[in-house]
Amino acid sequence: MSISTETQTDPVHDSNLVLNFGKYKGKNVCDLLDVDDKYISYLLSDKASQYLTPDLKDFIVKNLATQIKLCFGKHAYKTYPVVKSVDPQYFQWLLKQRPEDAWLRNI
Repeated sequence: MSISTETQTDPVHDSNLVLNFGKYKGKNVCDLLDVDDKYISYLLSDKASQYLTPDLKDFIVKNLATQIKLCFGKHAYKTYPVVKSVDPQYFQWLLKQRPEDAWLRNI
């Protein structure tokens, strides 16, 4: 997994990337890609994003959200950016089906 950050800090050990709520409290968000990438999607939902700092939310959107894979349909196991590039109509359909996932519009 390649993660780019604006700072020179190591994102895996950056205390600003540690969750302070939820079932993964105390865990670094970078670790969630391997454990539960759907939780990253949840973190960006209106319900959970209110608990994220602006910097953490920005980091998740820029570095992690694009690596979440669909778990259903004809594009199962593909990332959202791949689906958007190979099947733009399907991606637009996804956006309509998931209005609570506003972060998808920024991919």
